[in-house]
Amino acid sequence: MSDEILQRLAAVDLFEGLSPKVLKHIEDEGRVQTFSPGETVLEEGAQVEGWASFSKQGVCFYVIVEGTADVFIHGDQVTTLGPGGYFGEASLIDGKPRTATVKVGADGLRTFALTAWAFQPILEANPTVAITMLKVIVGRLRAAEARS
Repeated sequence: MSDEILQRLAAVDLFEGLSPKVLKHIEDEGRVQTFSPGETVLEEGAQVEGWASFSKQGVCFYVIVEGTADVFIHGDQVTTLGPGGYFGEASLIDGKPRTATVKVGADGLRTFALTAWAFQPILEANPTVAITMLKVIVGRLRAAEARS
């Protein structure tokens, strides 16, 4: 891959404090995926079916490298993510249905995608990732409750 991917991974709050060696390992386990403008990457409520490799039904976590993605919950747009943003982490953790719909912005989207089966050993070897992930998810939950 490239230094660009490593730089994006290093900037993701979930990976804060990981060594360059671990970040390189993460990079080696994933792949770059490109999506067209307007394409739906994830559909709220969609079941994640097993560990299908890099499919909409598979369990993947995405880091945005280029472009934007609009995030919708219950049909309402809640945010737009840009480079360095990420999505898919909730289903990555629990294998439950997707919590949001993510649609590609007008300029398309290039992401780094990591499957659950590649991510699980990284979590087990680096518990700080799990702790940071919990903090991020709790922050999102609190924000969602505040909007209600």
